[in-house]
Amino acid sequence: MWNPPPAVTEHLGAPLAPDRDFFVAPPADIGAIRTAYTTLKKGVRSKPMPVRVAMSLAYGSVGFLLALGLQSLTGILMLPSDLTGTPPVLWEAILALPVAYLGWRESAFRHSCSFAGELGCAYFECEGERGRVIQSSALHFKNASALATRIIRRLQNGVYQGTYFTFNWFSADPEKPIFFLKGSHYKDSKTPPAENIYNFARAAESAWYVYLTPGIDAELTHKGSVKFYMGSGLWVALGVGFLQIMDKQGGVSRCAAEDIGSAKLDDGVLTIRRKDAKSSFFNLFNHEGVYQFNYAAMHNARLFLYLFERCLGIKVR
Repeated sequence: MWNPPPAVTEHLGAPLAPDRDFFVAPPADIGAIRTAYTTLKKGVRSKPMPVRVAMSLAYGSVGFLLALGLQSLTGILMLPSDLTGTPPVLWEAILALPVAYLGWRESAFRHSCSFAGELGCAYFECEGERGRVIQSSALHFKNASALATRIIRRLQNGVYQGTYFTFNWFSADPEKPIFFLKGSHYKDSKTPPAENIYNFARAAESAWYVYLTPGIDAELTHKGSVKFYMGSGLWVALGVGFLQIMDKQGGVSRCAAEDIGSAKLDDGVLTIRRKDAKSSFFNLFNHEGVYQFNYAAMHNARLFLYLFERCLGIKVR
């Protein structure tokens, strides 16, 4: 069992509860651990098979009673019963099967633990028993060059349907990630529960930018600009007092800071407008003076926003 140092917190920043069981130790090569979390508590062990079967049967019984009530109120199960020549009770039992399976899954012993360190991050899952690790993955920041984050808040008819996220780290190939974290939550603008992988992804993202920033500062000093990949072979370069953009036709254009009128991030699109821009055209880059970028496709986007304000003296709204 790994015992975290006192300075280590949960991914959300709260102190680690003393009853948490880290069933594996973090890899030494991801450096000093900044944040960590495990879903396993000390003393918790896998349930015996008879207990799991009993829980599954109990869930299934509830499902059967619900199906029975549905049939009594609506008679809807008579339709498949008449079509197949089978008794309605068979269909009531079939409807109960997913609920029974839910009970089986709820009684399973499956836990995860994750670590965000100064030099990388790691994720593990165990199943059946704490010593049976079925999944392990790690990212060493030295092997990556960029991070792209995509967060989608889905709405249907104005009703919130969930938030879906993907954090992709890239190396030499800017289109194929070498490490990714993805999942979903249904807390909208609120923070999801501590066990949701979104919190680990955010902690790993923060650790990545802390690791990356000194190198970016050195690149800006020595090269005079920092290049950001935007997807589809396009890039943007930021330097002190200017912005360079490669357009879809392969041409490179330069815009001085004093010529920029505004910068706005809205609905996943970063729009930069020149002071002399016309408002009728909104292509990626055009002679009308409006620049638009897909923020989700931009590598190291948070760092871009930081350098944009620092180099150009303009804050993105």
